[in-house]
Amino acid sequence: MYGAFLDSWSEGGKYTVNVYKAAQLRTQDPGDFTECAQKLGEPAAQWGESYSFRNLRSVIGELPYVHFIRSTDPRALGREWSAAEAATKTAIIQAGFAHSVVTLSAITFNKQRTLAMFHFSSVCGGLCGYGHVVAFKRTPNGWVLQKKSAACGAWMS
Repeated sequence: MYGAFLDSWSEGGKYTVNVYKAAQLRTQDPGDFTECAQKLGEPAAQWGESYSFRNLRSVIGELPYVHFIRSTDPRALGREWSAAEAATKTAIIQAGFAHSVVTLSAITFNKQRTLAMFHFSSVCGGLCGYGHVVAFKRTPNGWVLQKKSAACGAWMS
């Protein structure tokens, strides 16, 4: 699920993504997940198991555009881009990806195991970042990313 989400978020691996290497349990507000489930047509969801990972590389695998990092501090990622380098829209987007850190929370399933959700955040330092709940819904063809979930529990600074 993490890999499928990162593929979508990075536009099919078009941009390098710095991902914090661990997906940890966090104090989850079940309201975020419940509200998102309702938007996806799953009312009264009850939440069950959560799965965290110390090493996301073991779950995601070797995606050529994913750079696993040990620190969530964006200052550890390297140099600033000059105005000339960031002159095009693509360069601006690449600069944003290059200087941000993505964190992913543990995956939590509803008790029926028809929904799976986790929190995503991308932080580029100071008051620069955003995040939301990511939802996958089980279908007869497997787990499918729910694009509507990007509006669930969304924040921006």
